[in-house]
Amino acid sequence: MRPVKKILLIVSGLLSTISGAQEVKLNIENITNGSFIAKKADYSSWTNENRYVHLDNETGRLVGYVAGTKEQKILVSVAGLIGKNKKGKIRNYTFSEDGSAVIVSLNTEGKTRIFLVDLTGNTNTELLLDKTLGIPRNLKLSPDNKMVSFVCKSDIYAYDVRNKKTIRLTTDGSDEIINSNASFRFASILSSRDHYWSPDSKYVAFNQFDTKEVPTYKIINNTDSLYPFVKEFQYIKPGKTLPAVKPGIVEVATQKVTWPDIGEDYRNSYITNLKWNPKSNKLYIQKLNRNQNVMDIFVAEAGSRNTEKIYTEQEDTFLDAFDLVWLNGGSDFLWMSENDGWRHLYKITSDGKQKTCITPGEFDVFNKTQVRAAPKSKWVYFHASPENSLHLYLFRASLDGKGKIERITPEKETGTHKYDISPDGKWAFQNFSRFDIPTRTRLVKLPAHKVVKTMEDNAALSSKIEAIHPSPVTYSEIQIEDDVALDSWMIKPPNFDASKKYPVVFHVYSMPANQTTADLWKGRNYFFYQFLAKNGFIVMGIDGRGTPVLKGKKWRKSIYLKHGILPADDIAKATKAMAAQHPYINAEKIGAYGWSGGGLMSLLLVLRHPDVFNTAIPGAYLSHHKYYHAGFTERYMGTPQQNPEAYEETAALNYVKNLKGNLLLVHGTGDDNVHYQNTEALINKLTEEKKVFSVVPYPNRTHRIRSVKGSQYHLFKTYLNFFSQHLLGE
Repeated sequence: MRPVKKILLIVSGLLSTISGAQEVKLNIENITNGSFIAKKADYSSWTNENRYVHLDNETGRLVGYVAGTKEQKILVSVAGLIGKNKKGKIRNYTFSEDGSAVIVSLNTEGKTRIFLVDLTGNTNTELLLDKTLGIPRNLKLSPDNKMVSFVCKSDIYAYDVRNKKTIRLTTDGSDEIINSNASFRFASILSSRDHYWSPDSKYVAFNQFDTKEVPTYKIINNTDSLYPFVKEFQYIKPGKTLPAVKPGIVEVATQKVTWPDIGEDYRNSYITNLKWNPKSNKLYIQKLNRNQNVMDIFVAEAGSRNTEKIYTEQEDTFLDAFDLVWLNGGSDFLWMSENDGWRHLYKITSDGKQKTCITPGEFDVFNKTQVRAAPKSKWVYFHASPENSLHLYLFRASLDGKGKIERITPEKETGTHKYDISPDGKWAFQNFSRFDIPTRTRLVKLPAHKVVKTMEDNAALSSKIEAIHPSPVTYSEIQIEDDVALDSWMIKPPNFDASKKYPVVFHVYSMPANQTTADLWKGRNYFFYQFLAKNGFIVMGIDGRGTPVLKGKKWRKSIYLKHGILPADDIAKATKAMAAQHPYINAEKIGAYGWSGGGLMSLLLVLRHPDVFNTAIPGAYLSHHKYYHAGFTERYMGTPQQNPEAYEETAALNYVKNLKGNLLLVHGTGDDNVHYQNTEALINKLTEEKKVFSVVPYPNRTHRIRSVKGSQYHLFKTYLNFFSQHLLGE
């Protein structure tokens, strides 16, 4: 190999030096075979105060470390549990609230054995659970460390550690009555599916799901046996019957269950959170209505059906559900609200009567990362980026609401920073990345942000990135209306010549679940972007309105009843503007691809805007919102009964007649999330309209199509071939 010259590139706004890297030829094989995987930091989680742990299954040990010191201790070892001469693997573990004990599930000799390890006395006890009950799930240690609760099939049990006795806490569980451990598929993903011990270890709170009237969905498997067979599971389409969900409190000593009174609309609401007040036996119940625009907080006393509604949050469109966080030992709780047009943190008294904004200002608090208020601290830590919606940083604010917010991440460190903060609020793992910089994890001391230890820098992967000679990514903002500007990124081909014209490929998503323009590591996609660029394409991404960008409530809620079509229209407007501004963009050769929500987006782009996008490869997409998940869809659309016109206006199926360009449909026939039904309905409509199109069905592949060997390679190869055929050349 010839030596690589030292050159300078502006990469994501940073000056990056490339030197001495051995050249690597990028191809679909090494993109999809794991050659470019970022390593995760060598820790698993925080336990109590300032201790974190790492599970090392090579040595069969769970090791504890004290932040800021060289102290480390073997907390659990396989040899200590089952003997030196036996082999085993720690499958999972759960610490007690105070970190003084841990429940360990161990796989050994084809069997699962469960141990309770007392870390203060260095003793362990095997839990001799009744194997006839089935596989235990969601094991939890009571606050007094005397009982271990778990779920088997549809009931909740408690194991008395001292007396080696199992107590059945609920007795009405069945295929249709499910206590705690409900399936996510029938829209219960919005309701809590866990169970919770009271502070005095006398009660367990849980949700019960009555699924008797929930519809069943069927998928045909044509390839795994000589004769096809059917896979069945419960799944709620918009407007159909939800499971009836209600909160229960069971007394451990008597197994008596009390059902707190939160109204009778069990089939048209979700119980998103159950949380005991840490200094009493009062259970706080968060109830969200079916349209997901009204959240009520009820307080129930253990052993009584009586409740008090202490707080209500309401929006005209939809609410972001937030699990309250206790402050001051239970005297107050932390809440997140957008009632002033921005997402902020509020301190609310436990009776719901007093509410104080503690993060005032025209900016958003990020709601998809940890919010930490240490028990004895006067501060709350949160993530935000008031100056640049592409980035994310750590801030803190005074809990009295009187002080200004303080940025904790150093000003010079631009990019996306996500923190995992210790329970005492004095330490954190900082996970930093940029579009083209793999995640780097460091242990830092708060609030000074002093770096104590680098946990993982992904230096090896960074060297590989240098070796492929990447093209830089550039960011820009595109104005499409007087008060609407969209974020975008662009990667140009190597040896770019502004006097030439280049075809453009968009990777799209633009859904409420994810901000694709965020300046953070893109993983495998980053290398595919570079590969497309090396093959002569300009590669781009744009986020339309409705994505979780930190631009205020109006931005995010504007998609109500316009889910899908508004961001698609935004992207099309921005693309036209970009093509007009940059003569090197070939406006006749613009394509898009995406998966899931991105599949819907690419489909809408080619069908609603054929004058802008002439080629699209939608994957695992919706062709009509009526086919998808009630819990997700109704949030942005209401039910089909309430808003039939909106469902038809936003349906990609209804724009098939506009197709002028090239369309390739990609879908797994076994997709149990976004069903293959969407593709068959679309094929029918395309055929009816006499449109020419292509289809690649992947037999029995689920929504995570890459989980089957060869699928990801074939998919990326298909992308390349189709775009090359229709966008490259004359």
